[in-house]
Amino acid sequence: MASYTYTQLYGTGSIGETISSGVEKLFTFTNPGGSSYFTMETIPASTGFFEGTSPKNFSGSFVVSESMGLVTSSYIASVVVQPGTQSFKFTPAITVEGTTYYLKGTGMYSLNIASTAAVPVNTVPPALSYTYRYEGEPVDTDDGTWDNSPTSFTYQWYRDATPISGETLSQYILKAADVDKYISCEVTAINAIGSSTPEPSDAIYIFDYDYAQVYYQYEDTAEAKSILQNRFMLAIKAAGVWDKLDVLCVFRGSGEESALVDWKRLSLIQNRFCSFDSAVGFNGNGVDAYINTHFNLSSGFLYSQNNASRYFFPYVFSGGNPMDGTFTSMDNTMRPVNSNKHFINQTDSLSSDFEYTTTVEPKSIHRTSGTDVTLFNGTTSASRTAASIILPSEKLFILRNNTDYGNHTVAAYAAGGGMIAENTAFVAAWNTYITAL
Repeated sequence: MASYTYTQLYGTGSIGETISSGVEKLFTFTNPGGSSYFTMETIPASTGFFEGTSPKNFSGSFVVSESMGLVTSSYIASVVVQPGTQSFKFTPAITVEGTTYYLKGTGMYSLNIASTAAVPVNTVPPALSYTYRYEGEPVDTDDGTWDNSPTSFTYQWYRDATPISGETLSQYILKAADVDKYISCEVTAINAIGSSTPEPSDAIYIFDYDYAQVYYQYEDTAEAKSILQNRFMLAIKAAGVWDKLDVLCVFRGSGEESALVDWKRLSLIQNRFCSFDSAVGFNGNGVDAYINTHFNLSSGFLYSQNNASRYFFPYVFSGGNPMDGTFTSMDNTMRPVNSNKHFINQTDSLSSDFEYTTTVEPKSIHRTSGTDVTLFNGTTSASRTAASIILPSEKLFILRNNTDYGNHTVAAYAAGGGMIAENTAFVAAWNTYITAL
């Protein structure tokens, strides 16, 4: 509600007093020159001037309002004011335009009522609401809370600090360009006085669609870590890795339930007795603990007999037991030892030994033909040979091969088509992610 300042230039009363709309204010004018009479001069509805005499002392009241229309007495004045041009009405029906009228005699008297109404001022910022944060989904803003009675609002959406052209409604539909950006909305409130300073809403981070499907499975991964995971996915997409994956499980940094979501298949893997810590991943026990990916090697879309890759992302190694494997056979397994018993779609041993070191960096094995196998410690590679076999109908395990169980801590795991060309970028994206955790 507006307030107004009442100033009596001559006579008794408070000077510069501020009063709220709707309050009646009494006033008295006293002729300072001692004359018994003064002349009230106004502009009449008809032509010419109206002149009349009145007692030397003039008293009355005015009521402050934000609407016009009250006809007032000559001597008991009730003045209705509002922001902007104002009309003061007296009997007879003569209107004086403006916020000041004058009583003239031996001295000049003035009742000056000036509006202190202001543009809207924000007290509670606008807030965004949404269900999901990925392309195609709506985001709405409320108006926030404002003083000084706004009558309308305007909106401008932002992508990071840049205004989004043409997006000036209270709802915005997320676009592909919003991925890995922050979206917010500025709200401007308007009243009869003018427009407020634009007030920004909270800003929300926008996920890549594929990662969002993982995040919204359980939403138990902390917001800051989910942003890092989303950026990890964007990095491997840009590197061409995502399109070659059948399986991608990210344990380190995930919540305990989200850690069981295969990012690529959007299905659940099974934890069998491994302990979990979001800071490291799943811990084997070397006795009976393992993870069943439920990925059948013979039914993979990209993992094939002569074009295949598997990745084990360690947090820490313990002993030389398997990093991965299957239920009955020895044709797909890696171990952190110096050996020729590392297998990818084969039963024959490698042409020579290769050592998967216990250095904490991604370990991988790749097959690119019926005979060629490449093994990596991080980005350091070695080439070997071993004849391939038809893929067995076996489910891929982590931390287990047959009846042998690993005692390592696994931070992530992946399998898919051959990724030798993408290996450096895959490792770099992973290292960026875990460094930022």
